[in-house]
Amino acid sequence: MKLTPIPKKGARGTGDSTKRGKRATESTLEGKVKRQKSSSTAWPDSGSRPTAGEPSKVLRRTRRQKTSLLDLPGWFLVNVFMLEKNFSFPRCCGWIGRALSHPYDLRRLIADGFSPTWDVWFGCAAEEVVAYQCLPGSATYKWIGDKDRFGGDPKLQSDILAQKWLTLDRLLQAQQFWFITKRTWTPTYYRVPSPLRLRLEPCYGSRSVGFEGFLQDADFSIREQFELEYKAAVGDMVVDALHPRVYPNMLEVHQATCFPDRLITGPWTEDDVKLLFWLGRAGAVMSKNQSWEIVIEGLRYMTSVARRNGLDSPDIDKIRNHISRVVRLFEMFKIWDKIPYSIFIDYRECYNLSWLLDVLVQRTRVGEHLVRE
Repeated sequence: MKLTPIPKKGARGTGDSTKRGKRATESTLEGKVKRQKSSSTAWPDSGSRPTAGEPSKVLRRTRRQKTSLLDLPGWFLVNVFMLEKNFSFPRCCGWIGRALSHPYDLRRLIADGFSPTWDVWFGCAAEEVVAYQCLPGSATYKWIGDKDRFGGDPKLQSDILAQKWLTLDRLLQAQQFWFITKRTWTPTYYRVPSPLRLRLEPCYGSRSVGFEGFLQDADFSIREQFELEYKAAVGDMVVDALHPRVYPNMLEVHQATCFPDRLITGPWTEDDVKLLFWLGRAGAVMSKNQSWEIVIEGLRYMTSVARRNGLDSPDIDKIRNHISRVVRLFEMFKIWDKIPYSIFIDYRECYNLSWLLDVLVQRTRVGEHLVRE
């Protein structure tokens, strides 16, 4: 006698329960077989296969939580940045940029980039080093004429100078940091540039700022020495005075290191003018990739300043003095030489230069030809 089937609450249909259980078992086994096939195709060389009920290696790997950059320690990111010196790395993530923007790390980066040049040439004036080449058997002839053996990486130095975070204060602090802690200990004789007419008496003992002689860590200040030279060469320079002598190169950057574009196109603050003077004094040049159009942008900015501030402006003396310093530094470091003479003539005919034309005449050699034309 058959048993009376009792309907189960929530069950679908009245089919045989044994068949339903058989179908469920078959589907479960099919799923396991599929997992085993996928794992065997993913790793055909592996001899072991997952057992029934054990998840495959693919599933186990996808379930692992990925490590975030936020979990990396800050010192590790700094070491990677200092080793690679790739300036795209801080810009890939805001958090990484903040982690790599500590003033100490930036000073360390500047010191690492310029120390190969400072170790060889710090304290040497180019005009005197070139004179050494006349001596028979002089070793400096091979060094100063060979850019590969000069010391330093010009591309790295140019990239550092092009960064927005680079300021004169950080540059001088990095140089002082190198001078005290990382400098290769050798007797260094610092030569004060002759056009400055500073105190040129030789000091055979330890020297202080403004004297020529052998450097001593306790007495020498990079900042004070720079301010002294800047004041003598630029700060105290009369607006209408033309000094034909070009400022000597102090060999503190590589010969192929370039001026950053922002110091050519403007606008210029007082710190920018000082940084421009330091770079030109250190030996920076205009690269072949920097065309005369960049210099024209700087001339256009000077022209716009001259138009906005006429001779009746209350701050005309201060503004004219500021622009005159930039014009004179362009002349000292041969930046105006990038512009063809015909472009200068066409620019003067198309634009009203106002009092800027008088400054160009008084402070540059090309200005004299502008008046004659």
